[in-house]
Amino acid sequence: MLIIRSEQVLVFEVAAAKAFERELLQHFEAFSPRLYEIRGQDVFLRLIRQGLDRARGYGLTNRGPLRFYIELMLCFGVDFDEDPQYPWAAAALSTGPAHDQTVRADQLYRDMLTYLRHVAGPENQYALEAAHMVRAANFESRLQTDGNIEAEILVGLERMYPRKCEYVGAKGLRALVREAAERARRNGLQSPRATGLLSGLMFAFGHGVLGDPLYPWVASTLLDPHKPEEDRIRRCYSKAMTYLDKLHENLGA
Repeated sequence: MLIIRSEQVLVFEVAAAKAFERELLQHFEAFSPRLYEIRGQDVFLRLIRQGLDRARGYGLTNRGPLRFYIELMLCFGVDFDEDPQYPWAAAALSTGPAHDQTVRADQLYRDMLTYLRHVAGPENQYALEAAHMVRAANFESRLQTDGNIEAEILVGLERMYPRKCEYVGAKGLRALVREAAERARRNGLQSPRATGLLSGLMFAFGHGVLGDPLYPWVASTLLDPHKPEEDRIRRCYSKAMTYLDKLHENLGA
């Protein structure tokens, strides 16, 4: 009679988990080759493990839904499931019986396609137009007054990317800007321009951008305690524009 001890089961489980991590690393190297090349295997492994933990918290245990969850982290930011810009993601993850993960993953996929159709557009046309608008904007002239900073930021986002702003809606945008203001304050950033820049970064890369391992340059530059605040803002903005140019190239412009 074959007896399998609990220690042996644990070894099998650990081996299976490691094999799945290797499989996911290979998948994401092909899924996002340029980003994988820049960030490297260690960062992606960290992202994968974080994504697996969070996805399982929503009852996702099958390979397909787990992989898709991490793909969404790459597309919409590491904390996309709690981002006020993407309420459809939280809704799909939380809707329906916990055991029926395929139904929820399918709903999440459909909602993502609807979002991309409205926001990115055919062949990323709307996203490319937004990239042009951001590149042409004069950041130096913005947020220099003591007026209604939140309103000014919202107007700026609307000007840069009207399609996304329309889809996200006023409630989600206001929540995002207010979160940016709070995070700026909590990290000792005092100027309206810092709030404006952080709002834009969260709008572009997700509301968790300060802790996203795919964009370490945001926190390392904007929160550098050894540099004056205005210098940090300028350097972070410059890096964001460099990243935007690379993204623009990858989108096929």
